[in-house]
Amino acid sequence: MQVAIQAFILFFLSFYVQDANPELFEGKIVYKSLTKDFEGKLIPSRTLNGQTFYYKDTFYKFVYPRNETLTGPPSMEVIVNTQDTTWYTIHHADKEYRSLNMETGSEAYLPRKIHFIHANDTILGYPCKKYELIQLEFYNQQEVKSYIWIAEELKVMNLPLLGKIFGYRNTLIKDGSLGGIALKYESLGSDGSVSMLTEAIEIKPMTLDSSDFAVPVMYRGQ
Repeated sequence: MQVAIQAFILFFLSFYVQDANPELFEGKIVYKSLTKDFEGKLIPSRTLNGQTFYYKDTFYKFVYPRNETLTGPPSMEVIVNTQDTTWYTIHHADKEYRSLNMETGSEAYLPRKIHFIHANDTILGYPCKKYELIQLEFYNQQEVKSYIWIAEELKVMNLPLLGKIFGYRNTLIKDGSLGGIALKYESLGSDGSVSMLTEAIEIKPMTLDSSDFAVPVMYRGQ
């Protein structure tokens, strides 16, 4: 009887350990972004359309779009390692990089309200939870209402720390408290209509190397 009890405890603990250390997402996610034009229509963003995010363990990379036609080399990359909080911006046109420090005094941009709406939506095959947020917007310093869809299956290491490094101003990371990768984000204007929409259009699990997150050795630091 004692042996059976011990076997049951070991079986239970094995599931507990698996749940405590969920498999992390490794790969890339590509997003499209739409912004409102002068006529009130949502059109592809000229500055952020086609952005790509890469994740591997403690590494994170955000690649700015190449150009409006998404051809040629990327214009800029942001690379972060949450293991040591290093943060670099890489400007390919100038062959330069800049080392940045963790944002300070950023608590003002923490979400002031997070309200769960529902878990009815699926994006690219991943079930998502929809949340409503109220947050101070960095550029216009006004409170903005937004909605964000989180895929909890897509786990990222040190996500709250990643949010803190960016001063809680990264559109898709926020404060990192929602437990997964955001696959969709809507920001509302003063009239209550959607003024900006960012949504994943490709999710590609893939093996990445730490060299994919390295600063090019021939670039000069600023």
